[in-house]
Amino acid sequence: MAQPTIQQTFDLALQHHQAGRLREAEQLYRQILAQQPDHAEALHLSGVLAVQAGRLDAGVEFIRRAIAICSTNAFYHSNLGKVLRDKGQLDQAIDSYRQAIRLKPDLAEVHFNLGNALKDKEQLQEAIASYRQAIRLKPDYAEAHCNLANALKDNEQLDQAIASYRQAIRLKPGLFEAHCNLGNALRTKGQLDEAIGSHQRAIGLKPDSAEAHNNLGGALMDKGQLDEAMPVAKPSPCGATTPKPTTISAMP
Repeated sequence: MAQPTIQQTFDLALQHHQAGRLREAEQLYRQILAQQPDHAEALHLSGVLAVQAGRLDAGVEFIRRAIAICSTNAFYHSNLGKVLRDKGQLDQAIDSYRQAIRLKPDLAEVHFNLGNALKDKEQLQEAIASYRQAIRLKPDYAEAHCNLANALKDNEQLDQAIASYRQAIRLKPGLFEAHCNLGNALRTKGQLDEAIGSHQRAIGLKPDSAEAHNNLGGALMDKGQLDEAMPVAKPSPCGATTPKPTTISAMP
């Protein structure tokens, strides 16, 4: 019986990987690399698989080896950026995302992820620009509208933030983060009835979310509805401390 070719083995590994059968996929990627150590896609996907398994350092090593062989693949640089951000190496993550964009400027998800890393660095103006570019490329990108709103709110552009949260919700009514964060922004504006409604809708989407209950409790306490607020958000033993709002970022 003829042995499968490297391409056939890779195709099978990819099927296992896409189906979530990580152990089987990993074994086949190893077989490929034992025969062809410079197989860039097997290296790259070995890195992706390692990250999925929580082995971030191994993921970085595999993806960097893939880039050393094929430095013009934007997806390799983008995935390296994701791992580096997860590791807290924000400057390197930003460099990787920017390299991916240089190679393939029309990837909305890369602009979105660059925006997330820039926001982590508190480079708000640059993050806002990246989110807006993601939206230009993909106008119905609800998560980008939501995270743009987060950056605008942090940059004290509250009215624009509220408009962006509402656009995210129009595009994706089930986006929990947008309802939750819109409620926080409305609470900051003093629009407490609308804020309470937003937080209630967030809880309807994720009834077990501590953040959503905390935020609703704060809005109710601001409105003086202490009896309603107390079961939602329990104050500290020292007194009726108003719970601080929790901002949640949306991910693709």
